[in-house]
Amino acid sequence: MKTTKKLPAQDKVFSFRYYWHGLPEILYYQIPAKIILFIMFSFAEGILGSIMNLTGIYSVSSGELPSLLRSWYGWAVLIAITILFTIYMAFDIIILILLSRNILYDQKKKMREIISTAIRVSRKFINFRGCLIGMYFAVIIPLNTAMIGLRLTKHSVPQFIYSVIRTNHLYMLAYVMLVFILDFIGIIHVFTFHGVLFDNYSLATSMHESRSLFFKNWKNVILSYLKFFGMFLLILVVGVVSIIVIPYYVSHWIMQAKFWYHYLIIMVVILGLIFIFLFTMIFIQAQAMCITRVYDECTLAGYQEEKFTTPVLFQKSFRFVISISLLASLILGYGGAMIFDDLFPKEYTTDVIAHRGGGDLSTENTVESIRAAIEAGATASEIDVQRTADGHYVIFHDNTLKRLCDDPRTIQELTLEEIKKLRIIAPDGHQVRIATLEEILNTAKDEIKLYIELKGKSAGMQMANDVYQMLVERNMVNQVRIISLNANLITQVEKMYPDVETEYLCYIAYGQLESMEVDAIGLEEELATTKRIDNLHDAGKKVDVWTANSFGSIIRFMVSNVDGIITDSVQLAISIKDGKSDSPDFTRLLRIFFPQF
Repeated sequence: MKTTKKLPAQDKVFSFRYYWHGLPEILYYQIPAKIILFIMFSFAEGILGSIMNLTGIYSVSSGELPSLLRSWYGWAVLIAITILFTIYMAFDIIILILLSRNILYDQKKKMREIISTAIRVSRKFINFRGCLIGMYFAVIIPLNTAMIGLRLTKHSVPQFIYSVIRTNHLYMLAYVMLVFILDFIGIIHVFTFHGVLFDNYSLATSMHESRSLFFKNWKNVILSYLKFFGMFLLILVVGVVSIIVIPYYVSHWIMQAKFWYHYLIIMVVILGLIFIFLFTMIFIQAQAMCITRVYDECTLAGYQEEKFTTPVLFQKSFRFVISISLLASLILGYGGAMIFDDLFPKEYTTDVIAHRGGGDLSTENTVESIRAAIEAGATASEIDVQRTADGHYVIFHDNTLKRLCDDPRTIQELTLEEIKKLRIIAPDGHQVRIATLEEILNTAKDEIKLYIELKGKSAGMQMANDVYQMLVERNMVNQVRIISLNANLITQVEKMYPDVETEYLCYIAYGQLESMEVDAIGLEEELATTKRIDNLHDAGKKVDVWTANSFGSIIRFMVSNVDGIITDSVQLAISIKDGKSDSPDFTRLLRIFFPQF
């Protein structure tokens, strides 16, 4: 990039003292900025919601995307969402950069001046390239957060997708390579916003200049990045060990009285939550400070290095934050201890729904798996139904038979007689035959509730009609819930057969899911926020979460009062539900609030 102002040579060594001086001051800027951004986004979201309602679209979810993409109004809504996200992203990043210079060089600019500049510059991103940058951030953030396992944002890759990737070496290699390539693209364009903001470049020119600047100074950029991430990794480790790990291991030695024990662990959890909140806020701002400082060093943009002398521990702002954090933990800890058992009961009413028949108890989607779920005490069993070439129904999940039967063909290509000759190769080596829907219904009758998912390319109203007739013949209509990832299909089933329960499964959701005409909503666990669960309950709908397999996920959703958890970890979920888990209170609370640890 071009030099905007030539000044005497500056210190080329990146220094950590910028962070130590400026980090406590970040809260004074970041909190108002986030409040303003929240108000702006909420206002824009309200307008978008009104537009969606006028076009008859009350929600955008995973099952509705195909039909939306075939309509002009669907594209209009998706383009509007992309533009809104791009504006939000650009505004937020520009504020971060402006605050960085404000803190690094003690410019003492007022907040309204920073916001005014951000509004003016962010308009340059309302174009095709700007939307591409917005989509880049929408993709790269969840990809990275899923891979590192520590969520510094609420956006992440759905767990049911990442679990499949993680268990397949080829998929995992491809995933890592994709993340590496996308991260590299981001790094070489890391100075794009600075060029637009400080050099008044167009977006295209700034992207070009950023690439040029990076390749000329790549050693300095990479070294600064490594120093930055090394420092914050150390802060994270020290913070987690000090606030969470040490109290976790010494808690059983001190304050054995129940009230004071609960008081202690709630205090620790609150301090941990405050630490994670502050760490996230500071990490994002400090990253912008790092990049801005490197940009200034590489371009000699006109800023001399400040000599900061006041240690961070003696700054008033730092002492104020620590004091408020301790006071909040003391007050909330006392109140929480008094109602601990009500807030965090050891026994729950959540239904345990065995995934694919019996979860990890037996070979998936088989008669044996249904029997295992019954014996274990599961509330219900979820199964996948597909139609054969000659119009019969079998229980099978995958699109092809390759994974379980080592056969590349699909269920739809084979007749029932051909399928009966195949065998599922179980993990322990024994062979199990593919079950028919009739066999599953006969096994489950009067024993366990069934969640029947209409699966695959053969899923449609013909399948729904046939399944319903089978239920009527066996007097099992009240023992079954029909579920689907296809929004249009499941709403048709609800209208046609109101006497059978229906559930829509989704892993993407925007708008008012509670307006859907179904009895229940199945949320992928990344979508299952407390607010969304409460809204659906208020609308009279049941809420299930899928596929929650870890201790932390299961107990977190049981505490959040979801109606059911679809899980592979059936025995674990049942033990938690019945209060038979040997996990102490400290572990339970840590897993509820910090599932990543």
